[in-house]
Amino acid sequence: MALHPIDLQTLYTQLENVSKGVAFQQQGMQLREAVQQDNYGKQIAEKEKAVKEAAQEESETVRVKEQQKRHQNQENQSEDKEEDTEEKPAVTENRTTVDIKDPRLGRLIDIQG
Repeated sequence: MALHPIDLQTLYTQLENVSKGVAFQQQGMQLREAVQQDNYGKQIAEKEKAVKEAAQEESETVRVKEQQKRHQNQENQSEDKEEDTEEKPAVTENRTTVDIKDPRLGRLIDIQG
């Protein structure tokens, strides 16, 4: 099967369209890769932000726990001082009452029912 001049003429005219199609395909692949890289960069940035937020929350939690411990120690010290002074009976309206505070009161929960 031989090539005729008319076949070559048709081939040359379509060669430009074919090259444009191939160029568009290559640009599409490059564009798709760029979008994927951009999405990957955004995901990494979100993960880093989440890690930083978690670390910040953890440091705040530690700080709050330390403050609670200091506050609890101060309460315990003040309760010890109050226990020494409050164990004396108080007389009101001809009744004798004794105010005794249990430091564990309100801190324990009975979950057994």
